[in-house]
This record gives sequence, C-alpha cells and structure tokens, in this order.
Amino acid sequence: MHFKNFTVLFSGFLNKKIGERYTNVSTIINVKMIFSSFFLLIFCVKIDCIRIIIFFTDINQNQNLTANQAESCFTLDANNRKRHRCNEILYNNISNKIPRLDSNVKRLDSTNNTSENGDSNMIYYGDNIQNLEEPDVDASFEILADSENENSLLFQIPVDILIFEYSNSYVIRSMYFDNSNSSEINEIYLNIKDITKGNIDIHMFKECLNILCYGWNYGVSGLNNENFLDFIQLLSDLSFDIFFTSNTKELVFIEKNEIRKLYLDGMNSSEKIIIRTTPIALKFMYKDYSKDKKIILSKLVFSYEILGIRISSDDRYYTAYKNSDIADLFLKRNAGICDVKTFFFSVFYTHDFKKNERIKYIEFERIDLTYDSRILGFGFYYLETLILVKCKFNKYPKVLSNVSFYFPNLKILRIIGFRLTNRFFNNLNYLKIETLDISGSNYVGSNLKFCINLPKLLKEFRMDHSYPNYNILNSMILNDNLAVLSMRGVDFTCLKNFTSFRNGQKYFHCLDLSGCILDDSMLNFFSINIKSKILILEGFANMNHLQKILNQESLYASVKCLILSNDSLTLSIFDFLCKFKILEYLKISNLSINLLAPFVPDCRCKGYISEIDLSENKLSNFFLYFLCQFHQLKRLSLSMCNLETGFMEILCSTNLSTSLKNLNIAGKRMSELDIQQIALLKNLNILFVSFDDSVFSGSLRKYGALKSPNLEFLILVFTNVNCDIANFVIMLSSLKSLNFVKCKLNDDVLIINFNLYPPSLKSITFTKTFIPENERFFLDVLRNFGIQVIIN
Repeated sequence: MHFKNFTVLFSGFLNKKIGERYTNVSTIINVKMIFSSFFLLIFCVKIDCIRIIIFFTDINQNQNLTANQAESCFTLDANNRKRHRCNEILYNNISNKIPRLDSNVKRLDSTNNTSENGDSNMIYYGDNIQNLEEPDVDASFEILADSENENSLLFQIPVDILIFEYSNSYVIRSMYFDNSNSSEINEIYLNIKDITKGNIDIHMFKECLNILCYGWNYGVSGLNNENFLDFIQLLSDLSFDIFFTSNTKELVFIEKNEIRKLYLDGMNSSEKIIIRTTPIALKFMYKDYSKDKKIILSKLVFSYEILGIRISSDDRYYTAYKNSDIADLFLKRNAGICDVKTFFFSVFYTHDFKKNERIKYIEFERIDLTYDSRILGFGFYYLETLILVKCKFNKYPKVLSNVSFYFPNLKILRIIGFRLTNRFFNNLNYLKIETLDISGSNYVGSNLKFCINLPKLLKEFRMDHSYPNYNILNSMILNDNLAVLSMRGVDFTCLKNFTSFRNGQKYFHCLDLSGCILDDSMLNFFSINIKSKILILEGFANMNHLQKILNQESLYASVKCLILSNDSLTLSIFDFLCKFKILEYLKISNLSINLLAPFVPDCRCKGYISEIDLSENKLSNFFLYFLCQFHQLKRLSLSMCNLETGFMEILCSTNLSTSLKNLNIAGKRMSELDIQQIALLKNLNILFVSFDDSVFSGSLRKYGALKSPNLEFLILVFTNVNCDIANFVIMLSSLKSLNFVKCKLNDDVLIINFNLYPPSLKSITFTKTFIPENERFFLDVLRNFGIQVIIN
C-alpha cells in the first residue's frame, strides 16, 4: 500500500511481529549503504512508497520484545508548507483530534494508548487521507493509536522507534531511501547508528523529518551549538561537500566529487576554526544560496569563532610543501590562475560575519579576486598572517603598498609569485611584521627611487627562487635582529653593485643557501666567521664554494643541525663533517657516490648526535658500523637505500639496539631474519617499514610472531597487507597511530579480529592506499569506536 503522506511512530512498545520482521529483514540490509553524508536533494524523482522503521537503541536488545505491544503513530502532511518554530510546546487540539507533537513527548504505556477517536485507524489505513482538513501551524501532527493493543505488555527493555512512510511527496529527497526502494524492499529496519555517527536522538530526528517534509524553510533556530553539528550531518542538501579536518581545525567547503564528504567528526561548539574552500565551491554556494539554505549555512559557520580563511584554486597550497624547492616546482607546474571569480563576501558577508571579525589568518592562492577584492580592504584589524600566492586583483601594487593601513597588527607577510615595486618596499617600515617572504617574486622598479627601511621587528626573511634588488640584500643582511635567512636557488651573479659588508649580520638561527650561485662578494661574506644553529647547504653546483663555506671554525662550534645533499659530493666532505663539535642532527641524502668501501671516520660530535638521515644513498652493510660510534642516536633513517639483506643484524648487534626509538627503513628489501630482528630494538617507539607479505608470512612460520611491545606509531609503506601483517598490528599492545602509505589492503584485513584491536589505538590514516570496496563501510565502524580515520 502506498501513502502520499508519511507517518511517524514513536513508542516504547512494539508487537512481536515487528520484532520478528526486523530480525529477518535486518540481515539483508547492505551495510555498505551506511554513510555519514545522508540526504541529497533530487528534484522530480518518481518513487513508490516505502515503510521505514528506525530504532534509537541497541538493535541487539530488541530480541526480547514481547507480544501484542502498543503503538502510537504520528502523521505529518507533506503538503503543508507553513513554517514551524522549533522546540515550541505543542498542545493537543481536541476539536480536530490533530495535536502537535511536543518535543518532550513521553513514551506511551498500556493505560493511555487508546485513541480518543475509534475511527483514527481508518485515517491511517484508509484512502481518504487527502480529505483531511488542512492542518494549521499548531496542528500538523495527528496521534493515532491501535485500540486492539489495550492489553499489551511493556517492553522488557525500553525502545524508541520512528516509523514513517517515505514517498514522492517529500520536498527534499533521500538518495539513501530511494536506493532502498529501488531494490524492491517495501519495508526496512535501521538503527540510528546505521544512518549517522552523530549523537542524534529521536527528538532531533523528528526535526530532520520536518525539514524533509517542509523544506529548508522549516528552520533550525531552536538547536543550540552543541547539537547542531550532529543535526547537520543528517542534512547535506547542498551543491558542495563539507568536512572538518581535526588536525588543522579547518571547516572545508569544496565542490562535489565522486566520493561524497560530510565528515564533521571532532568538531564541537568551542572550536576556533579556519574556513577552507575553492572558487568553484563558492560559485556553487553563491548560485545555490537561497534564503532557506542561508539559514543552515550561517548556523553551521557562525556558531564558531572563525580564525582564518583559506581559498585556493584547486584546494592545493604552496605552503603545504615544507621543501621550498618542491613548492617552487609545484607553483611552476600549476601557474594558472583560476578564471572563476571568487564570491567569498557574497556568500559569507552577513551580520554574523561582522561580529566575527577577529580573523587572524588569510591565505589566497592562484585565484581571481577582481570581483571580491574588497576582502583585502575589509579591515581585519586583528589579522596577523597574510599569504598571497600568485593572485589576480585590481590595482594590486596599490593594495600591496597599503598593507600596513589595512592590517596594522600583521606579523607574517608572504607575497609569493608577484612583481614587486618600489612602493611596496618603501612602506615596509610601517609594518610590525616579524616574517617576510617574497619567494618566487621579481623586483620591478628603478634603483634611483628605491629606499627601503625594514621593520625593526623583522626576524625572518625568505627570498627563495626570486630575483631581488641588491638594495634589498643590503638592508636584510644589515638587520641585527634577523635570525632566519633563506635564499635558496638565487643567482647572485646577475646582481650588480653588490659589495661586502663590514657590519653585516653574521649570527643566524637558520641559514639556508641551498642551490645558490654565489658571486665573489657573497662567497667572501659567508665564508668568514659565520655562526648558525641550523645550516642548510643542499644542491651546491660549485664544490669549491661549498668547501670554503664549511671550512670555518665558527661553524664547527655553533652548528647543531647540518643538512647536505648533492650529486657532486665526494668522500672528502667527511673530512669537514668530523670537525663539527656539537652536531645533533645530520642529514646526508641522495649522494651519487658509493659508500661501499670500509669507511669509519671518527667524529668529534659522537656524544651529541641523536638523529641521522642517510636516505636515498648507495650504502654497503659495512658502512653501518660508522653509526655505532653514536651512543646517543635515537632516530635513524635508511629509507630507499640499497642495503643488502642482513643489515638489521648489524644494527641490532650494537648499542643501537637500546638507543634507537625511531627507525625508518621504508623501501628496504628485508629477509625473514631481518624482520624478526626488529623485536631486538627494545625501545623502538616509531617504525617506518615496508614488508613483503610473502616474506613476512615466511618469517612468522620460521621464527614465530613478531613482537614490539613499546611500538606506538607504525607507518607501513609500499606494503601488500595480508592477514599475517594485520595480526601483527593487532598484537601491538601500545599502538596509538597506524598509517598506510601507498599500500594495498587484502580482503578482510580490516575486520579480522576487530575485537582484538589494541585499546590504545587512536587514529588510522590511509594515504594513497587501496581499500577493498566491501570494507569501506568498516571505516565508519572504526569511527564509532572512537578511532579517528583519515583518508588522504
């Protein structure tokens, strides 16, 4: 039987037939249909009616239901388009027998479940429902009771239940229910946990049903911030996706893709959030921003304190790359500016936004701000960080030169990929900034009119891969407060009129000259009495220049972190390395030389070094004895090295078996014995590793289970994860974080022995990892158990 209206049943009772039917039907429900993004707007879809029963308690408890239990039904007319106020107390209208549902309706018992009107069942089951009087604002629900159930027994376990008829009369469609109906199931049984991970009770769900029936104009003004997030996860009737990233505290609005997203897990009403979006998503929001949906979106966004705004053309960001060389390459390969105009203010500029002006962070990348350029002149008085990466907007030289006027409290200014004029530099002294980054930018202007007065508080200056003016360098190096200087990839030979400085800054916290082409003046300046805690000298084309810079006693006594990588490095570089006295971190990676011969240089810093990175090198197993002299070594990276099998036996036979806490051997081919040797690293806390599944299984059969009781962080890389590897993970009693990077998961490895997963496990991350389709539903199960699941 099909019904135009839907009926809602809320009761503490249920008859035996319903309980038995639930038991039978629930077994055929496809659990893969469990999605946190639940409702989707679809117009003009013709479907038949389906009866849906939703339980708001543990479905396993429903087996104890007794026979002949009472029902109470509520019907709602989908043709009623009048707006209702939420959480309003609705009183019974005795004259027309159509009382409104109170938000605190109590469960009916056997003494009051009889309808006042014996003909009410005819209203529910009859065909004359269209002849009912049009309900008014205070009379939208009808209570219907089955008089035959007067003598029914109470539940042994109280249960809240909603039963409604889903048909084509709904204003908002549900793809979830549409799919159920297409499978020719006329009645389905669900638990609320099947539908949403949020803390949705029966009363909140009834509000959701009101919106489904009446449309967005029903409103949710009665919901407070605490339960609104749970509520919004039921409703995603938007032309864009929404999700929350708990690690960066970002609320993301992005255009829809094949995988729908509405993950708001980890977000609560006390969050201070950053809005992240794209021009295309903003365009959809602008076109789809009806008055009704504005209520929902504004409630979602402005219930929380907004700390920042991030807009990128493709949701990828220059600042996401820690390595400046990779970031510069990314920007060159993605140089185009999105031609879709940005509508941020058109969407978000409301009265609530005016009250939320304590925004401290703005980042715009490769977007067209011509239409919405007022966002840069809005007057964010409290703004502390401004990042502009290759954007387009009207009269940008004027806008950039007035940054100090717009943002008087700015501390960090990054202007990436622009053409900078004299006016920009001449006004820098009006800023209170501590960090200035002009990487990838070019100077255009006349040296005769150039007058730069740097901010007195400036501590960090970056000009990576840029073409600066020599006056800029003069001013920077003469700044006594400068602690961080980065000039990666700059060709100084093209600069003229550059002279050495007698009073130039010689003491740095971090000095990065990687990939620089130095002229004589610059080489002389950086080769005499330089001191720095962090020294980065990667990719030097001229080995003579590199050796001249390294040959300084002042560096040997000051450098704690040294980073070198160069295709042209020779073994002579170790003559300089052994002279550093207080070195704590050493990275020598991607060398073209073969460190295969017996080579064990004696280092003066052996009592200080705690971390060594030798990744992507050609090493012999014998070279590992070089590491044995570092008694305090806690972190070691040998990833992507060509070590032969058996290397773990060398590591574990030395003092490293007790000192190592972090080991990266990802991409290394391991033997069965190598795998078993991992257990000998007694204090191992973090492990990056690649397992060959067949070799791992062979090691298990030959040597027994691999145990690492102190391991808290496991990162599996390039691994085909079989059941043996999954069992190894389950047995890690201290495991807190599990990451899969470019892995493939075999069938059933996620759900195998799920009840034995370590209780300490807090998060699982999948990065470019294949997950079988029939196990994707289990990710929601993990979330329900309080495990954070991240998919990159």
